[in-house]
Amino acid sequence: MHSPDKGTGLSMYTGIDRRMGRFFAADGKSLCLAFDHGIVGMNTDGMATPEKTLRECIAAGADAILTTVGQALAFGKILNPVGLALNMDDYYGDPQHIVDQALAVGADFGKVIMYTGPEGNPETIHKAHMLSAICRERSVPLMIEPIP
Repeated sequence: MHSPDKGTGLSMYTGIDRRMGRFFAADGKSLCLAFDHGIVGMNTDGMATPEKTLRECIAAGADAILTTVGQALAFGKILNPVGLALNMDDYYGDPQHIVDQALAVGADFGKVIMYTGPEGNPETIHKAHMLSAICRERSVPLMIEPIP
């Protein structure tokens, strides 16, 4: 992701580079634990004891955790050594606020779901488009999770 400086041939290290660097291990691979399922009411065994589960997963080698704003705030010290991806699916009104919130909690990455399929879902497609533009402007990588 390094951008060459046209005048010198040197690489410019951007905010996206910095955030992506926290998300990926030194070998260029990333194991990101999806820990945002509580957002839709799924309370599986690991979600019932989030602090314990997060500690165990990070100790086992997770490079990054995908979670919610609330969990990022509640478990910030536990999450500090790994990359942090923030679920941006549930926002209301101006999408700038969820990007600002992600930056405020120290997120390295954002994630949003986009329903595609034969007819698609115009609302989620528009939401992904808007978030993508804002994230690009703010140097926040965004993963779009397409669901057919």
